[in-house]
Amino acid sequence: MMRWLLFILLLLAGGGDVLAQGLFISGTVAPNRSFVPLHTYFMAATGCNDANAGTSAGAPWCTPNHAVVCGDVIIAAAGTYTNDFSTWGTVSTCPSVTGGIDGLGGIYAAVLLCGGSDITSCKVDCSVSGTPCNGCVTCNTGGSGFGPAAAMSVNSKSNWAIEGWTLTCGSAFTGFGNECTAFQPTGCIVSVTYIFLINALTYNNGQSWAPQDCTNSTAVGADYNAVVGVIAQNSAQSDVCIAAIDVIRGGKSDADTTHTHWFIYNNYSYNNPDTPCDTAFDGEDFMLDTPGGHQIAGHIVFANNVGFYAERYCIHTTDGGTVVSSNPLIKIYNNTCTYNNQRGLAGTAAGELQQTATWSAAGSPSVQIWNNIAYSPWSTPPGPGGSGNTYALVPQVANPLLVGNQVRAGAENILQGTPSPANDCFTGNPGCGHDTSVNPNFKNTTDLVTNHLGVPNCFGFRNTTQCMGWDAASQRMTALSILDDLTANATGGCPQCAGKGFQKPSTTCISSGDIVTDYPTWLKGLVYLHWTGSAVVQNFDLVTLPCGL
Repeated sequence: MMRWLLFILLLLAGGGDVLAQGLFISGTVAPNRSFVPLHTYFMAATGCNDANAGTSAGAPWCTPNHAVVCGDVIIAAAGTYTNDFSTWGTVSTCPSVTGGIDGLGGIYAAVLLCGGSDITSCKVDCSVSGTPCNGCVTCNTGGSGFGPAAAMSVNSKSNWAIEGWTLTCGSAFTGFGNECTAFQPTGCIVSVTYIFLINALTYNNGQSWAPQDCTNSTAVGADYNAVVGVIAQNSAQSDVCIAAIDVIRGGKSDADTTHTHWFIYNNYSYNNPDTPCDTAFDGEDFMLDTPGGHQIAGHIVFANNVGFYAERYCIHTTDGGTVVSSNPLIKIYNNTCTYNNQRGLAGTAAGELQQTATWSAAGSPSVQIWNNIAYSPWSTPPGPGGSGNTYALVPQVANPLLVGNQVRAGAENILQGTPSPANDCFTGNPGCGHDTSVNPNFKNTTDLVTNHLGVPNCFGFRNTTQCMGWDAASQRMTALSILDDLTANATGGCPQCAGKGFQKPSTTCISSGDIVTDYPTWLKGLVYLHWTGSAVVQNFDLVTLPCGL
């Protein structure tokens, strides 16, 4: 009651921003524009029936298992869902040719949108029993033809965008080989394309997000996938040994090689320990894993992400020696990585940014790494069993293209290890020596690792960037938040950090730069949507968008 009285008083006083007991109250309205769905449907956790027409909030569906078209929006009522999220409807007529943000269509997905006031309003909690489905334990395993259990699993269906949800597996995934992923596209016999997870809170999971190809020899995996504005806290717990946000064995659905196929943008992945994997491998914040498995093509982008306090690396690219005949272009830029490589057998060279294994000579990819900030505060992993050296960057010796493409002129990475410069970049590699060795001078890493490893309190926040501390609409940073703590050049000690690492999102669109080149047109109008109670709008305060998209 007192919260709402405070809210009313603030409105009468002219607004302002307050962070009180997790409630964010903003006097600044997020800039937005109308999004016109081709059809609007409604879904609910209770009082629902899939036999309903679904066209009113009073007669909602229970699940997304309905035939829809690209440009449709399903508004999910606030609630904790134990409904079935393993069986999804077929989406047709893609991309749309009318509606959307400009009446011209161009929308590549049907949208399952939480209709609540914040990103905690619609929740799938797999540790909560319910009927007819107990989250990822009962319904979403899908049998031997599908991948591991998941809070949401789009099994062999394409063209879906999920926005504004909270997904957690709790302890449901424990036991070797029984991982539970918060969200996954699953392609077994067919290629799953255009699957997007946007503005979502995921925590306490075996994984946060990962496509699954079921390891079938006939599988073609997933293609044209995006993870945008997702929090992945404590979400690399699977003892299968993986990463929290993990591009695994992506597929090749067409012959295109010149555009973005995988887009990992503006995500926050942290506190990802994976202790059962101490003597094995993995346990990262982000990973590109075995892209050659199904001849992945096109561009793969990891941009403007934050990663800290993982079992091993922040961003890891590896292929295990498989053939990559389609020569993908991997771009890693404007990421902030620190305090990773927490424990375990790190080997002789563990990096915040890490390339390992052998890329096949039959089709080596091109890997570009620029404008990142990577700071490793210790020379060896601090946790039990830690061994080997840690570095800011470990490029792959066996990939000659990395040496030529690692850094652009004027776009060097900020790298520092401990001790510096010896542990800035793995010195046995010819790809080193192109970057700036300087401490990024983060504002408050003590607060970061003391107070921000737990599940974030996102109650009252309409998007994940706000929950992490930055409100793009009002241009205000919450003191002692994750993004505030990771502000580089906090006391003027790193003027070279300007334009490097994570960049605070703006509500003003941009018309030039790397993200404009790499931002996929197939995300037009979808990042990110919000239900006002009577209409769907596209808000601009989650990420920086290219103009027109």
